[in-house]
Amino acid sequence: MSSQEIDTSSPDSVRAKKRCTKKKSTTIIFAERVLADMGRFCMNELYSDVTFLVEDERLPAHCMILAARSEYFRAMLYGFMSESKKREIELVVPLEAFKVILGYFYSGTIRISTLDVDVTLKVLDVANMYGLVEVKSALSDHLQEHMDVSNVCKILDAARLYHLENLTGNCLTFMDNNGAEMIEHESFLTLSKDSLEEVLRRDTFIADELYIFLCILQWSQQNPNSDIKSVVSLVRLPLMSVDQLLHDVRPHGIFGPEKILDAINEGNTIDSANLPYRAVVCPGEDVASFERHQASRSVINDNEISIELRCWYKINIISILAFLDNTENTDNTENTDNTDNTDNTEDTENTENTVP
Repeated sequence: MSSQEIDTSSPDSVRAKKRCTKKKSTTIIFAERVLADMGRFCMNELYSDVTFLVEDERLPAHCMILAARSEYFRAMLYGFMSESKKREIELVVPLEAFKVILGYFYSGTIRISTLDVDVTLKVLDVANMYGLVEVKSALSDHLQEHMDVSNVCKILDAARLYHLENLTGNCLTFMDNNGAEMIEHESFLTLSKDSLEEVLRRDTFIADELYIFLCILQWSQQNPNSDIKSVVSLVRLPLMSVDQLLHDVRPHGIFGPEKILDAINEGNTIDSANLPYRAVVCPGEDVASFERHQASRSVINDNEISIELRCWYKINIISILAFLDNTENTDNTENTDNTDNTDNTEDTENTENTVP
């Protein structure tokens, strides 16, 4: 080996090579500081170059920030829209909701916990207008958490309007589980026609059929310009008694005599198992389970167990399992198969739904 050559296989050479090739990569993130600094410019006249007029209030803003954060405003402020030549732009949006969205553009945050359902729906409308998918998703989750009987109808209408499928499904399930209470609440009368039909079309929306019919009549009075033919067609007349059909339904003149007679005939001649019941189907589940279905049990007497289910279910198998205490019977034959007797057990009932 000449004096000019270096042995790269020696330990010292390998370590030197590693020191030369290995570079430490460190990234320090100051995103929170940047967002905080940008947030201070929200609705601040300093360096502002555009003003929005919303409900007679002027809100200063910055074209570059809005264009960077929103394709909608990029087209408005730098595109071929007529607003691009204006320094004051009037917007037809709710003021409170627009301020929330404007704050989101500058700071990347929304204090969603401070928004009630009505304001959230307004913000959702503005977010949908501006194409803010991530904001719509967050607002959808917020509405789901604050859903109750008094507001689920307007949440459902909004969810269907903005194509929020998960929220729509959650609203419908909530209404299914609270059907009797829903049709008695005044908010039910505010449902749009399409939403009302979607609710009544469901087999799992469980409420008394006569009350559903009477509720539709009230809804029609609140919505006189809507044709209710398609709505009343969803009423399941065969589920009503003859007395209800003749004395409660027929006098309103919504259904003709032939329709009433057909319903009476269907209710009396068709096998009851084939009637169009509103009921929940839970294949393979024990619907009398307290843990899953909140069934409450109470023994009425020594020979009977009463089970009150949470709602109507379609049931096609009822299994009753009885365990006897053989120790109390002195005349029992002796156990000769070496199996243990089951002591101190009570009668239990297992009700399963195995509809495929």
